[in-house]
Amino acid sequence: MLIFAMYIGDFFIRLFFIIFSKKKIKNLPDDLSIIFSHNLGGGTGKYLKNQIKKIVNPCIMIANYPLLIDFYMITYNNKRYLYTLSRLKKILLTLKISEITLNSLVSFRKRPEILYLINKLKSKNKCKLVVLFHDFHPICPNYTLFCNNHNCTKYCSQKEILSYKESWIQTFELADELRTFSSSSKDILLGFIPEYSKKITVVPHPLEYLKNLTPVRYPYILPLKVGVVGSITSKIKGLEVIRKLSDNLDLYIFGDIFIKKNGIHKMGKYSSIEMLKELIEKNKITVIFFPSICAETFSYVVSEIIALDLPIVGFAVGAQAEKIKNYEKGVICQDFDTKSIIYAIKKAYALYADKKY
Repeated sequence: MLIFAMYIGDFFIRLFFIIFSKKKIKNLPDDLSIIFSHNLGGGTGKYLKNQIKKIVNPCIMIANYPLLIDFYMITYNNKRYLYTLSRLKKILLTLKISEITLNSLVSFRKRPEILYLINKLKSKNKCKLVVLFHDFHPICPNYTLFCNNHNCTKYCSQKEILSYKESWIQTFELADELRTFSSSSKDILLGFIPEYSKKITVVPHPLEYLKNLTPVRYPYILPLKVGVVGSITSKIKGLEVIRKLSDNLDLYIFGDIFIKKNGIHKMGKYSSIEMLKELIEKNKITVIFFPSICAETFSYVVSEIIALDLPIVGFAVGAQAEKIKNYEKGVICQDFDTKSIIYAIKKAYALYADKKY
């Protein structure tokens, strides 16, 4: 009965959107910039908002509609239009396009068809095509590259992985630039697609918003108090690491976490770096632990903690390790076990307290 109800519900949702999608997008100019991206938020969404402001040409964004149906949303001049994939193709193939940005295809259900469309638009318009690596989705369906408790660094020999790679090859061939946001991400890509090394670039995210930030300062040496910043909502973001660590240390969470237990103190969310600084100072945090166990491609959080001049501990993987190891108050933890983490945290605290450890 439940399955039948779901099918009926899906039918009426599809019918509604088919009728609604008759609304036509009008007056699209020439020399358009087109962005393909998910609309799931996070660092990818934050980057996208900033980039759209910098685009000179008129811009439209295409996202997979978040419901469990195959509709695509075009956003243009703050208006939204929903289309099936077939109608989307017809519209885009009539346009004159100057640049295509593939921001992220995570959540796109018909990825091979979307890639084929992107390739066709690139060839037809002879325009610039840039593929961005906010994650590793273009080289692996497991877009974090974390699998079986380790981070992958090269292609698996499994047939489905090789087939997945093949679906992206033509896009890599046509792309003018494969843009990463950290040297560590570039190194990972070189392990997967070394044949495109000349196209791989490193363009870090701009951090102008941190320029006028003043560091955290306390009038006297405080005891060890560990803060965790960000959304810790999955295993790859360190959820299980935090669960185990909280058996031995009190942890103060500034952001989201789906755990309720002794040792975990939820301090609420923050909406700006200034608010984060205020919360950290109010709660007298002396060390920040960054628990992500997958290879981050940039990490705004680590950049913000460094700007606040606080000691920080993170694992030896991804862009977070790249930043932390080049920071005088950063400590790299080589293993995911609680004992190693506590040792690294105490070492970071010694940097704050100016003690030997």
